[in-house]
Amino acid sequence: MYNSTSLKRWQTQNLDYNFYWAFTVFLGWFGVDYWYLGAPLTGLLKIVMNLFTFGYWWFYDILNATFNRPTVELFGPTMPFFGTTGCAGARFRQANTTEDPERLSKHLNYIIYGLVLGVTGIFGGDSFLIGNTTYAFIRLICLVTIIGAPIALIWWVYNLFNYVFCADYFVDDAWYYLGAASPDGSKCPSFFSKLFSPITSLFSMITGIKFPTPESLAEWQTTLLSKSDLTASNVTELNKAFQIKSCQKGGSSSSTLSSTNTHLLSLLFAGTIGFVIVSSIVLSLRRSYQNGNKKAASASSDDKQRGDQENDDVPPQPRVSGVTPKNA
Repeated sequence: MYNSTSLKRWQTQNLDYNFYWAFTVFLGWFGVDYWYLGAPLTGLLKIVMNLFTFGYWWFYDILNATFNRPTVELFGPTMPFFGTTGCAGARFRQANTTEDPERLSKHLNYIIYGLVLGVTGIFGGDSFLIGNTTYAFIRLICLVTIIGAPIALIWWVYNLFNYVFCADYFVDDAWYYLGAASPDGSKCPSFFSKLFSPITSLFSMITGIKFPTPESLAEWQTTLLSKSDLTASNVTELNKAFQIKSCQKGGSSSSTLSSTNTHLLSLLFAGTIGFVIVSSIVLSLRRSYQNGNKKAASASSDDKQRGDQENDDVPPQPRVSGVTPKNA
């Protein structure tokens, strides 16, 4: 599921953990941390879950990013009720990194591309950004002309779909701008393959979703060992100190903050936020109801006083005398 974010695909450790931690803490409610890792679809799912659980996934990621850093660096962030997914596993830069500085400076480009695509994609701004000026001018000309405007719109929606749902194809298309490794032996897709790519990708997603297994995580770990700036002994020590239940059958969790405690604390924080929100809504409705009753009572009292005053202004009726004139 997260092959497009793996070290095996990128062949570089350009992510900065400090940036990831800041995105998780301050913008994690909106899933920006997963945008940074190259998984915008998971970021959208995180927004939906946070809305219905008062930010449970947000608190969960904050606790893991703060207390389980070695685990996140090696296997990526864990998902609530599921465990390790391998998202961006082993792609965080090390202190003694020997990576190309140019590739390291591109660690924010996944988010930047998404912002440019969403705001100026209709004008071809995303194509200008990644250096594909030919497509950019074609899209801009199509937008200016009335006849070609639908083509520009469809092109924009198509790129949005690839960015969110077809991350593999997007990374292969914008690999240089993102700082990833070039796709080995890949050819430029034909027009028809690009036209039907969203349909085939969506079908393959629905019929073939596969979460990482312990074997696939072990493969990522093997790929990690091929990096010169992290030795096998360091990884072995990390595995001993931070065992993950979802990765090791029958293993016990001895991390700084266990998975059970993470769930409990996240539920506690989410429950507290939910209690505050619900209490605020109830108090607001109660005050509005009380104010409405007071206004109704005040209006009734004013009408009564006004009626009394109107009755006081009525002149008295003339009194009828009981004396009758005498007959002449």
